[in-house]
Amino acid sequence: MNTMMLVDDEYMILRGIPKLIDWSELNVEIVKAEKSPLAALKYLKEHHIDILLSDMNMAELPGTQFLPKVKELQPDIQIIVLSGYEDFSYAKASLEQGVIDYLNKPIDPDELEDAIEKAQSKLKRTQHDIKVAKRLALDDVLSGRVKLSEIDESQSYLYLVGIWQVDEKIRTIIAESQNVLGYQDDGKFMYILLKGNRAELTNLSKSILPLIKNEVYTQLSTDEDLNEKFQNLKKRLNEVNFYQIQKKKLTLNKNCKVTLQVSELVSKINFSNFSAVTFDKYLRETFDELGRNGYSVADGKYFARLILMKLYGKKQKIDLDFSEILARVENSTTVDELIKIIMDFFRKYHIQVKNYPDLVNETLLYLDQNYMEDLTLKKVADVLHVNSVYLGSIFKKNLNQSFAKYLNNYRIAKAIALITTTNQDINEISNKVGYNNSNYFFRVFKDQTSMSPTEYRRMVKKQNNIL
Repeated sequence: MNTMMLVDDEYMILRGIPKLIDWSELNVEIVKAEKSPLAALKYLKEHHIDILLSDMNMAELPGTQFLPKVKELQPDIQIIVLSGYEDFSYAKASLEQGVIDYLNKPIDPDELEDAIEKAQSKLKRTQHDIKVAKRLALDDVLSGRVKLSEIDESQSYLYLVGIWQVDEKIRTIIAESQNVLGYQDDGKFMYILLKGNRAELTNLSKSILPLIKNEVYTQLSTDEDLNEKFQNLKKRLNEVNFYQIQKKKLTLNKNCKVTLQVSELVSKINFSNFSAVTFDKYLRETFDELGRNGYSVADGKYFARLILMKLYGKKQKIDLDFSEILARVENSTTVDELIKIIMDFFRKYHIQVKNYPDLVNETLLYLDQNYMEDLTLKKVADVLHVNSVYLGSIFKKNLNQSFAKYLNNYRIAKAIALITTTNQDINEISNKVGYNNSNYFFRVFKDQTSMSPTEYRRMVKKQNNIL
């Protein structure tokens, strides 16, 4: 609903206009009726008004002086002038710019409705232009096309704010706020450039915090640090989203009080001590601790991969393609997704874990310790002093896959861990996991992951940059 203010030093005019037409049908609310133009100016300094209906001939301050002052205070206000017949032409000539319409006294209700509709139409176009300008402003600043000083010449404090869970109500508040210089909106997160002091920032926060999940903010000082802080803000907001951090108002300062070694956390896990319920609880508590202590998204995924790798090395029968599971870890966007991946794998492990025959256990142990060597079923059988045909048969019977398939799956899982956590050359990784022929390694890797090792590394890097 548009707000309207009446200014006229004739009491009967102020009293009569609210009764002249049905304002609610026009979606207009008269929020102030003022006899004194000076008092009206004081009100306009503190309150936003969409439409002003003002007399021209006022003893305290004539319209020719009053209306320019109004425009200085609120440049986008839409003005409709009231004027007596004798000075109507004078008013029109002197105030031609910025006035929507001129109504002669006594006011004709139909003419007043037409003028209000004209003002509302102009308001819609102006508000749309303002929203577009604000939306583009941050893009211009971040790209270097425009400097902060060019869009805000005042000495106001500047803040960069990121919010999560954006809806239309939030978009309206941000677009209409006088403190917002610009914003970006990608549908999920909104990044806002604010001017004002901390009290003004707090007031805006109060209006949006009940409607959002999180707000992360940082104060800016120069053009030079804007892009760096913007990148850090995006990274922090994605961490907040990933770890589902519950605290609503956050700064870039993570206040880490605990140093956690992710690999040490996993090394201490004994799966035999966990039921599905207690393991789920352990995962949620650990991820929550990682999030609260400022760990990155990459750290969270590394933790998940290490757990899966440890589970995978427990010599259990698992039919799922392990490399595909690790790819799902890389594509996850929240800890809830990671926990589901791990728990699905854990339950399958518990359901299918079994005591293999000693020969199968010996084979699995040998593969775990020597997968990087040039292995064949016959070589392993010779080491274990058994017939290779018999070993292949008992292995497939217990693990529901051939020796060669298991070995390839295991090696590719190890390769994925190296591709994800190191910058080692792909050919070097190929040799490290037991493939002397890199072309064969590339083919096996692509068969299992539907992408080449290089494409997989590119996907991991891209994902980590986004998150």
